[in-house]
Amino acid sequence: MTAAIYARYSTDRQQASSIEDQIRVCHERAAAEGLTVAATYDDRAISGAVVDRAGYQQLLTAARDGHVQVILVEEVSRLWRSQSEQWRCVEELEFAGIRVIGVRDGIDTSRDGFDLLLAVQGAMNARARKETAWRTHRGLSGRVARGLCAGGVPYGYRTEAVEGGKLLVIDEQRADVVRRIFELRAAGWSPRRIAALFNEEGLPSPRGSTWAASAIYGHPKKGTGILNNEMYLGRYLWNRTRWVRPPGGGPRKRIDRPREEWQAQELPELRIITDDLWHAAHARQASTRKGQRPPRSLLSGLIRCGQCGAPMVARDHYRYACSHHLYRGPAVCDSSLAVPRKDTDQTLLGIIREQLLSPDAIKALQTEVRAVVREMNATDPSLPLRERLEGLDQEIARLVDAVAASGGSQALLARLQTAEAERDQVRRELDQLPDQERLPDIIPGLIDRYREALDLLPEEMKDAPPEARQAVADMLGEVRIVADGDGFYAEVETGSLIRLVAGAGFEPATFGL
Repeated sequence: MTAAIYARYSTDRQQASSIEDQIRVCHERAAAEGLTVAATYDDRAISGAVVDRAGYQQLLTAARDGHVQVILVEEVSRLWRSQSEQWRCVEELEFAGIRVIGVRDGIDTSRDGFDLLLAVQGAMNARARKETAWRTHRGLSGRVARGLCAGGVPYGYRTEAVEGGKLLVIDEQRADVVRRIFELRAAGWSPRRIAALFNEEGLPSPRGSTWAASAIYGHPKKGTGILNNEMYLGRYLWNRTRWVRPPGGGPRKRIDRPREEWQAQELPELRIITDDLWHAAHARQASTRKGQRPPRSLLSGLIRCGQCGAPMVARDHYRYACSHHLYRGPAVCDSSLAVPRKDTDQTLLGIIREQLLSPDAIKALQTEVRAVVREMNATDPSLPLRERLEGLDQEIARLVDAVAASGGSQALLARLQTAEAERDQVRRELDQLPDQERLPDIIPGLIDRYREALDLLPEEMKDAPPEARQAVADMLGEVRIVADGDGFYAEVETGSLIRLVAGAGFEPATFGL
């Protein structure tokens, strides 16, 4: 029989040689079983709770294609750390007649009662994963208590290796930048203006690229952004977030913890700014934030700058402008293009309206409506009565014709009377039902209302929810806004240019305080 070997280890802190050790153990078992090993698959430094592991998926593909009759692993935990994925996959492999052997844990799906042993082992594996996460969290908490770094390094600091972990120390060159940010903000400079200044100076951002205003102002409640990082006061905040993996695998999601779960460690030797400077900068933040409301805009972030490709956003209530020019400054993008929002929205929504009124779109709508009508009819309690009434009407018509042709047969007359009585009874039962929406051919009227709704599309989309904005993005594709000598144009994916507004007398984007 043909066998495949699978090996895996979880983190980059484990030895890569673990893979070779697992494969060796599986080869020994294959020899004892008289199996021919046709392929070996492995995944390195990845959790068994992740379903979309490359080696694991290649193994399953080989099994589904009939290239494998036996799967050998050192332990089934190498295959699965998620019980839901374990049982789903075991059922699939068992149905295909594929045997799974765990060399060290004694799992063998060809033996009676393997499912009980697998259930116990799976529960133990899942529990071990949770305990590992808890021990890791406990270890990080201990590092924080000892004044060591437990995660990312804030801008303005670097780490030095010491016994038991890494120690945060001030990076004086970057610390000077932090002080400049707080001083400029306290003096009234906006985060946009600060970012533009740093980009003009060629100063690398915390991520090594260009500065964005968001990296400076961040999110006050979450403590993100340079202006909200209490580390600069010598207070190390930890345990602000946690990472969870969705059921069934997939990339981990970062979840914000409530502030009462945050852990703080006072490290006065790491203070970069004074309390007075912190409060002065935050007073300026509060005064400019008070009463502000982001402008509503349908296409903000969905259209692109024709020069640098960055998203164009609502500069104010009237115009869209390049986000890189606004938030990073002319050193990143010198396009001062600012296009009228109203004209841009109406023109691009007009394109969508034409798409939605195309013959193919109307045909698709009619198909969907008919499907909905059929579904509603299928659950309509009056449907059996209406079908019976229609049958009786047809039968009575035939009986009348037969009576006329036969000259008054008593049997036909009796049946006719019975049918008419039954029809009256069905009508009474229908009248007693609650009013039901009768569904004749509503499509013509619906299409008219559909056209009317599309005429109002620009107005209705003013308060568009995220789902509507995404639908607009899907229908438009990538749209770049470009300026020509005689006006503004939208360049769509097909390469064609669509005039937005004539006249090039636009207002250049400026930096506010």
